Amino acid sequence: MTALASIRDLTVTYRRDGNEVAALKDV
Repeated sequence: MTALASIRDLTVTYRRDGNEVAALKDV
C-alpha cells in the first residue's frame, strides 16, 4: 500500500506541475 500511495502522491505532484507526460514516461 505504501508503494501505491507514493506513486499516487508523485502522480498528483506531476499533474500539479503539468508534467503528466513526464510522469508517465518516468513510470
